Amino acid sequence: TVRAGKVVDLVEVHGEPEGRPSGGAYQLPARLLDHLPAAGYSLRDAVRRDLGQGGPWHLVQAQAGEYVDIIEGQDLLSLHEQLMADLPHSIEGTIEPGVHMRGAIHLGEGSVVRAGTVLQGPVFIGRNCEVGPLAVLQPGTCLRNHVRVESFTVLSNCIIASNVAVASHCRIHDSVVDNGVVVGTGTRIAGEPEILVGSDAVLEPNTTILSGGRIGRFARVSAGRVVKDIPDHGVAV
Repeated sequence: TVRAGKVVDLVEVHGEPEGRPSGGAYQLPARLLDHLPAAGYSLRDAVRRDLGQGGPWHLVQAQAGEYVDIIEGQDLLSLHEQLMADLPHSIEGTIEPGVHMRGAIHLGEGSVVRAGTVLQGPVFIGRNCEVGPLAVLQPGTCLRNHVRVESFTVLSNCIIASNVAVASHCRIHDSVVDNGVVVGTGTRIAGEPEILVGSDAVLEPNTTILSGGRIGRFARVSAGRVVKDIPDHGVAV
């Protein structure tokens, strides 16, 4: 609650009619920890105790365009698209002869793009990645670090986190693949709406993830399965 440009209260949605939902993340002074025991470990009540003792807080107002809400997978992909549009061209790794490049490409230190691979920018490849030979990375592809992409795989408008292994003949589009995922040969992860694959999931060969799918962390999908939603540690056999 703001009055005269200063914070005078914190009102949360649960149990208070005038409350409004928030993203659930706050940056607060360390002294709030001292108020928590007396406030019954309620963040709201700890803030109110601090305001009561020290007076209103100064406020830095975030203006429209200075922040982005990331709630759904599509929010992340939309932000990703904006950032990729401004990608500078930078080659720090190794491009083998016979690679076809067009548009802005970032290739990180220690990464190798093998012969016959096609890079259609904007494409971001982080450090210590290996791509190809004969892979296709279309606009909007982002590989973090230590990613392996094998032959005849096509990637586009996707975010691939670190330590991901993508086997040959795969298709990944409109998707976010978290750290440590293993993607088997011939797997199809093509969203619209987007697909999210949690960290350390294993997708065995010829898996298909349906549009809007959510694959949980440490999930395992057996070869040839067509699935949509698998919980954390879930198994589809």
